[in-house]
Amino acid sequence: MTEAWERVRIVVCFGAFGAIALGLVARLSDLQVVRDAAALRHTLSQEVASDTIAAPRGTIVDRAGDPLAIDRPVVEVRAQLTLWGDARADGDDRPRTLAEFCTARDRFASDVVLGLSRCAELRMDVAQRDALRDALRHRIDAALVRRCERLDPSRFGLRDDADGDATVDPLRPTPLRDVERIDVLVARDVQHGAVLEELRALDYRRCRSAPRGPTRANDGRVRYQVTFDFARRYERDYASPDVLFGLVGAVSDGAGVAGDDRIPVGGLEKLRVLLPREPGHRRARADAGRRLFWTADLAEPEPPILLHTTIDVGLSVQADTELDRAAEKVRASYQGSPPEWGALLLVDVPTGELLAGASWAAGKDGQRDLHGAFAPTSRVFQPGSVVKPLHVAMGLSRGDYGWDRTVDPARDGALSRSRTIREDHPLPVVDVHDILVQSSNVGAVRLGLSMGPQGIEDYLRHYHFGEPTAVLLPGERAGSRPADITTLNPREQTIYAGPSVLFGYQIDVTPLQITRAWLSFLHGAERELRLIRGITCDGAFRAHAAPAVGPRFLDPHVARDVRATLVDVLYEGTAKHIWGDLDGREFPRGLVGGKTGTSEYTGDAFRWDGTRVRASIRTASFACFAPVEEPRFLCVCVLQKVGATKFYGGAYAAPAAVRLLLRALDGA
Repeated sequence: MTEAWERVRIVVCFGAFGAIALGLVARLSDLQVVRDAAALRHTLSQEVASDTIAAPRGTIVDRAGDPLAIDRPVVEVRAQLTLWGDARADGDDRPRTLAEFCTARDRFASDVVLGLSRCAELRMDVAQRDALRDALRHRIDAALVRRCERLDPSRFGLRDDADGDATVDPLRPTPLRDVERIDVLVARDVQHGAVLEELRALDYRRCRSAPRGPTRANDGRVRYQVTFDFARRYERDYASPDVLFGLVGAVSDGAGVAGDDRIPVGGLEKLRVLLPREPGHRRARADAGRRLFWTADLAEPEPPILLHTTIDVGLSVQADTELDRAAEKVRASYQGSPPEWGALLLVDVPTGELLAGASWAAGKDGQRDLHGAFAPTSRVFQPGSVVKPLHVAMGLSRGDYGWDRTVDPARDGALSRSRTIREDHPLPVVDVHDILVQSSNVGAVRLGLSMGPQGIEDYLRHYHFGEPTAVLLPGERAGSRPADITTLNPREQTIYAGPSVLFGYQIDVTPLQITRAWLSFLHGAERELRLIRGITCDGAFRAHAAPAVGPRFLDPHVARDVRATLVDVLYEGTAKHIWGDLDGREFPRGLVGGKTGTSEYTGDAFRWDGTRVRASIRTASFACFAPVEEPRFLCVCVLQKVGATKFYGGAYAAPAAVRLLLRALDGA
C-alpha cells in the first residue's frame, strides 16, 4: 500500500513538473514566435515616417576650379528635455523649485560633457569641457526664461546675469509645474561621427520612464529624460571671405525665398541659379523599443550647380592689399581722415574676364568696413580726365584732326561769356601728345568739339556710358549721361553738356563701367566685361555665352599710337611721381601706359563718420595697361574723398594700380 502510494505521488509530482515545463515552453513560444511575428507585422504595417534631406546651394568656383563658396554638410543637435525633481507621494515628480530644476539641469550638462569627452576626435581639455558645460547650462536657462515669459513672467524668479541676459535665480523657490519640456540647442555644427554616436547612446540610456523613488543630488539616479533631434543642414564656407565678400557675397540665416532658408547678401550669391535643387528623402520605422531606424529607401538630393567664375583668388588678395595701402596713404596725408570709398579692378584684356575686384569703404569709426557695399558696382563718380584718351582716339580715327593740332589753353578756354574751361595747372601751347600727357582740359574740349555733336554722341554710345555692365552682379547702378547730344539745343551742344562730357563731367559711372570703357578703347571695338564662364549641371559643363564684340570704331594704328603716348604719362606727365611708391620696382619704359583722372564738384555728401556736409567732393582715378604693344592686363583704381584739396589720381590711385598690374604680369 505504501509503495503504491509512493509511486502515485512520484507520478503526480513529475507530471506537475512536466506540465509546468510544457506551460513555460508554450508561453515562451507564444512570446518569441507568435507575438513577435505579430509585433513585427504591426511595426511593418505602421505608417512610415519620412524625413526630407535638404539639397545644398550651388557651389561657386574660381577660374582654377577651386571652391569660393560651398555648402558643407553638418548636423545640428537639439535636445527635448524633461526634468524631474524629488519624488513625492502624489507621484508628481516635476521640479517645484528652481533649485531642483538646477540640479537636473546640471546633471544633464555633466552627462553630455562626460560623454563627449570620451570622443578622441574632439580632444577636449579641462577648460573646453568647463566651457561646454557652462554653455549648456546657459542655454537651458535661456530656454526656461523663454518658456516662463510665455506662461507668466511674474511667477518665475528671473534675474540678469553678468552679461545683462535674463537667467534663472536658483535661490528663489518658484513653482515650475507648467514647464513640461524644454528645447535646447546642444551643438550646431557637428561633423564627427563619434560625437553623434555618443549622443545617440545617451539618448538611448535616458529615454526611459521617470525614475522611481527618492532621488538626491549625488545618488547617481537619472533626473531628466531627453530625446535628441539630429537635423541635417549646411554651413556655407568661403575662401577669403573678407577679400571676396563684394564679388561672391554671402548667405545668412533667415526666412528666405524660393526654397532656401538662407538669405543671400550681395554678390554672386544672389543669382537664382545657386538655389538648392530638388531635395532628397529617407524613411524611418520604429522598432519594439520605439526607437527610429532608417530604412534602405533613400533618395539623395540632387547635386548642386557649379558656377564657374573668372576670379583669380591670388590676384584678388593682392588687389585688396594694394587698395588698403592706398587708403592708408590718404589717411596719412589728411590727418587720419580716410577716403570715403575706393575700388580696384583687374581685367584680362584679350578675354574681358574680371580677374580681381577689391572694394574699400570707411566705417563710422574710420576703419575699413569689411562688409560694406561693393564699391565697383554701388558707387558712381564723375571720371574726369581719365576719359580723355577715349574720345581723342576716336577723333584721330575719324580724321577730325591730326597729331599736329595745337591748342592755346590761355586763349581757347573761353567757350562763351558765361563759361570758361580752366586748367588745374598752367600750360603753354599744347599739341595732341601734350594734351594727353599733361591732361589739358582746354585741349580735350577743343579736340572733342571738332567732332561735332554727332561725334560726341558716338563717343558716349560706343563706350556705353549710362549703361550697366554685363558682369551679372546684382545691384549694379546704371550711372547717367546727358540726353542725346544731337537733340540738345546749340548752347548745350557747344557750351555746357557737350564740352563737359569731353573731360569727364556730367557723366556718372561706376568703377566697373569706366573699366569697360577702357577695355573697349584697348580693343578698338565695343567690348563687355565677363565674370561668369558657365555652369556645371549633372556633370555637363554649359558655357555662358561671352558678350558679342561690337563694331570697331578705332583705327588700329591710331589706337597703337595713343597707347604709346600714354607711356609718357608715367615719365613726363601727371603720374610721374609714382616711382617713389613702387617699392623700388623698375620696368622698361615701353611696358606700362596709363592715364590719370581727377574730378571735383561741390555738393551734399556723407563723410566717412556719417555726418552730412556740403563740401568739395574729389575723386582720384587711374587706368593703366600692359604690355603697351599688345595689352594683356588692364587695371583701374578709384578713390573718393570729401572735403579734400590736392587730391589727384597720379598721387593716390596710380601707385596701387601699377603695383597690381606688375603683380599680374609677374604671374602671366
